[in-house]
Formats: sequence, C-alpha cells, structure tokens
Amino acid sequence: FRPCRNRNVACGSAPFWTCPFFHCRTMQSPFILRPSVWPLLLVTLCVLSGTAKVPMKPVKLAKLYMKNVRESVPLYDMSKTKECLRKRRVVWFMGNSVGRYRFFAMQALMIGGFRNLGAMKNQTEQWEICGRGGVHYGKRQVRISNTTHDWRDNTECKGVCACSMIIKKHQLQLAFMWYLKLHDPLAEKALQGFLKVTDQDWYVSPGDVVVINIDPSPSITVQAMHEDARVHAPQLARLLAQLKANGTAVLWVATTSFCPSPYQKFKVAQVNHLISQYNQVVSKIMAQHGIPVAQLCPHLCKCDGYTDQVHPGNRLAALQTIDILGRVCSKGFLDPD
Repeated sequence: FRPCRNRNVACGSAPFWTCPFFHCRTMQSPFILRPSVWPLLLVTLCVLSGTAKVPMKPVKLAKLYMKNVRESVPLYDMSKTKECLRKRRVVWFMGNSVGRYRFFAMQALMIGGFRNLGAMKNQTEQWEICGRGGVHYGKRQVRISNTTHDWRDNTECKGVCACSMIIKKHQLQLAFMWYLKLHDPLAEKALQGFLKVTDQDWYVSPGDVVVINIDPSPSITVQAMHEDARVHAPQLARLLAQLKANGTAVLWVATTSFCPSPYQKFKVAQVNHLISQYNQVVSKIMAQHGIPVAQLCPHLCKCDGYTDQVHPGNRLAALQTIDILGRVCSKGFLDPD
C-alpha cells in the first residue's frame, strides 16, 4: 500500500484502496480509522463475538464496505460547472499558497472529480510547478539534495510569478497568479491586462473569471492592518469593479482562519482575531464597490481538514473550490445582464 502519512493529505482525501485503514493522518492524531472502515469493523466484531445470529459472508461484507465508501464521497455534478466555465477564456486564482491549493484542487476536480483527489499535486510538487510563497514571493523551487528537505529558488519570475495549465479534454484554461499584498504595483498591472503572465503569456482579459484573495500578514498589528486596508483596499476594489464592468467575472474570497499546529510560528487566537477584523473591513469595502464576497468559514475551514497551520488538505481544498465554483456559476454571476 502507498502510505498516506503525508502532511499534504487530509483524512478522507486519498483513495480507499491505497490507505484502507490506519494510514490517514489528521492534525490531532497521526493515525485514525477512515470513516468508511467503521461499519465494516463493527459488523466484523459482531460476527466474531457471536452477537450476529447469521454471520455475513465475506462478499457481503465487501459490498457493505464498498457501499459505504461510495457514500462517503460527496456527490457533485461537475458537468454543469465544466460547461459553465468552458464559456470563459481563463479561470484565474490569485492570492497566496492557499489559493494555489485551490487551483490544483480545481485541476483534479475537472479531470476526475472527487475520486481524483489522490492524484492532486502535493506541496513540494506545487512548489516546483507554481512556486512558493512567503519570502520566496512565488518563485519556483528546485530541490538542492534528494536526501534533505532543502530547496532554493529556481528562476526569477517574468513580471509576476504565475503558472497555468490547459485541460484540453474539457477546453478549460486555468491559471494561478501570486498576489500577496493589497498594494502590489506589478500584480495590479497584470490584473489590468498590461502584463503577460504564466508560461502561456496570458493577459487578464474580458471574459475571464478572477477568484482573488489576499491575506493580511500575520505578524502585523490590528492597527497597522486597519491603516493598510483603509488606504489600499478601496484602490483594489475600484480596480476589480472596473474589471467587472468590462466583462471579467470577479469574486473576492475572505481569508480562512489559522489552526493549531506543532510547527506554528504565531499565536493562533491572536492571528485569527486579526483575520476576523481584516475580513470585516475588506469585505465591506469590496461589497460597497459591487464585488461579490465568498465567506468560507466556519463550515469550510474546520481544523480537522487542514494539513498544517494554514493549508487545507486535498478534500477540504476541493470542498472550498466547489463552493467557490458554485458561486461563480450561479445564475446571474457570469452574465448579470
């Protein structure tokens, strides 16, 4: 079996046949029984203890297990979403590494739905393809040594760091662009369509979909955040409103909360208070300029779905992406007139 003890794989995200019982990792416990195993385990215990009057045959037990596995996978009709997005030129995710996870979740969903999440790129693969956030500011990474977890920046970005892919089967073009501050002159030029970005040399153009989220720095004070948002959030909101007026569909995604982690660098309660204040301020400004806002918390940012302090696991990233795409493809969003 391929082990799933990978901090980039959340419980329930890997195919059941690769991690049938104890390999699934969560934030709270290194091992946990997968939800689909419990009915099989319960029936087996009943049979062995003699409490079941008629022992079930192995084939029947297997069918019960498979039925439960199928029911544990959320049902979502991707065909309507694919048809909706096929009419758009490029679907852009913009933001930090959390947005990058959603970008790769969308790729997996478009290719094979929820059952394809086991093939979703892990964190280091994402670094190599789409770059790394923080001090790396979106630069792609290359591993220095195969025996150590040491990486270095590979190349400088051409203008703004970004990546893209084309899913030819469904005629979909997806892109991710790093956008790490409310005020970023280069990113603003790219957003206005003045800069080519990604390896495909794509411009942001009318007919595109832009899903954007910019997080506050967890190291700043609430007062500094308020000042930054007061000055720069209205400028960005006006820019997004202009894009929307020109035929680009725009969705602002509120920042999701932090979770406790053995590797945490910040006090979670303090950072989440900052995030809450930031979301209130920036979401209000976006709404005032006619920009739709998606609030994923509290239902789609529960800590048992995280892989570390900030990143969603494959399953949670997919659920967040489905929520976002549902809003984008809702009646009147893409074609308000």
